[in-house]
Amino acid sequence: MRPVGSLALWFGLWGAPVVWSLQVMLDYAVAAHACYPHRTPLAQPAGGTLDPVTIGAAAVALLIAVAALAVALRSWWTLRPPAGSATESTLLRDARDSTPGDQHLPRMRFMAAAGIMTGAVFTFGVVLNVISPALVPSCQ
Repeated sequence: MRPVGSLALWFGLWGAPVVWSLQVMLDYAVAAHACYPHRTPLAQPAGGTLDPVTIGAAAVALLIAVAALAVALRSWWTLRPPAGSATESTLLRDARDSTPGDQHLPRMRFMAAAGIMTGAVFTFGVVLNVISPALVPSCQ
């Protein structure tokens, strides 16, 4: 039996980048409609720079991105070698010689580590998507 499920590994790896991409696509659509509601472009967005759709999407995106980062961190801690045990190479060699499911341990640890990195970067990207409308006017 695997200590970490593959669904958790894939969510930890791709959860934050996918939700960030969806947030960017939604933000473009909302900004386009706010600046060009009809045939004439506006100087300022209709309804202000931050509307409820953008705030709601940002809150949901931030929750999912933080959840993906937390899952990746939990997976990493679950898959790490025990403290005071044999060296990493010994653990990997033992994993290759043991049951067929254990031979995937290096791949699983890599996915967990990559999930931590992508989760941190794209969670920061979600936060920047919320801050950017306040700094840059969207209709210019």
